[in-house]
Amino acid sequence: IMDRKPFYVLDAESVIKTERGKYILSVLNHKSFVILPIILQNQPIGTLELFSQDFVSLYEDDLIELSFLSEQLAGIIKRSLLMSQIQEEKEKAIVAQIEIEMQKKETEDLNNLIKSLNEELDLKVIMQKVLDYLKTNFNIQYFALYNLDKEKTQLTMMDGNFPTHMSKEDRTKVLNFKISIQNVKGVHAFPFKAKKPFFVPRIRETGGTEEENIISKLYKISSIIILPLILNHEIIGTVDLSSEKKMKLSKADITKLSILGEQLAGIIHGSNLLKLVQEEKEKALMLKIEADVQKQETEQLNNLIKSLNEDLNINTIMQKVHTFIKMNYDINYYGLAVVDKSKEFLVTVDTFSPEFISSADKERISKFSTRVKDVVGAHALAFKSKKPFYASRIRKSGMTQ
Repeated sequence: IMDRKPFYVLDAESVIKTERGKYILSVLNHKSFVILPIILQNQPIGTLELFSQDFVSLYEDDLIELSFLSEQLAGIIKRSLLMSQIQEEKEKAIVAQIEIEMQKKETEDLNNLIKSLNEELDLKVIMQKVLDYLKTNFNIQYFALYNLDKEKTQLTMMDGNFPTHMSKEDRTKVLNFKISIQNVKGVHAFPFKAKKPFFVPRIRETGGTEEENIISKLYKISSIIILPLILNHEIIGTVDLSSEKKMKLSKADITKLSILGEQLAGIIHGSNLLKLVQEEKEKALMLKIEADVQKQETEQLNNLIKSLNEDLNINTIMQKVHTFIKMNYDINYYGLAVVDKSKEFLVTVDTFSPEFISSADKERISKFSTRVKDVVGAHALAFKSKKPFYASRIRKSGMTQ
């Protein structure tokens, strides 16, 4: 492959010495073989190996024809790889759009919930809507809404739901509990000190105050998250969310629940904090728009390449290319040129010019030969560097005549 020439062997057994080669010979039981290098843009990118179980005599003309076949394969492989890349980008765009749609739905669900809560004045109706949302989106079974007393030392339950297995006496006991948050080590004391949610994925029987330990035992809960209700930078209470099964909450989940806690604080005290949720909705919408644009551009390029490979007429091909670049990049004109045999000039093959150019000038332009060797000019620079040359503002003195 490094010599970039076919490697032909009439008698395989006489030349194969490596263990790998002997193994392949034992499996295929071939007599003759030829290895053809696959070369793309003067660089070897692979090989095509041909085997025969009979002795096959190949002459120079045969090898030339087979080499031509491998050259054609190079272009096909290139197009195939390009199509694979396009498909991969398309799939990435689809996955991104699905994620955006999920994010949008979650944001809209939270937005709709808060909007609905602001339409209610009955605390029990409000918290039932919150519980329905929590069950649907986070599989959370129980909630307990606590209010901080005037002395700011104890929490008392304002509302909550209970397991079906809990007796009426135990429910009354829980409702009458006063949970201390000052000078104690407890799960409710932490949010008051840190002013942020406190998530306990696995509850220990002795991890809280006496009241907290009794509550976790009566509820038979495995996990709990406590959200501080903050209004005007002051904690006015908490909302406890818990489940009998272990809760697996991500940072994003905790963030969403924190937003709900902020909204509940405002709702309970007559405030409306929809601005943050609306901003999240707008962000999700912008991400969706970007994903849709990316998907559309990828599909357009995919369709263009597929269409180009269906036609051999250069004028038809360039009309399709022109339509694509005009629609996606607002590029109006083009000129296609190929290098001549001397490799010193670019010869114009096809153009699309402005309407104001006269027929004589169009004819002259269509026959242009632009020197690219030993000159300073835009075409020469692109030709030598093998990179695109972009001039956002053209200067007359920066080009060849």
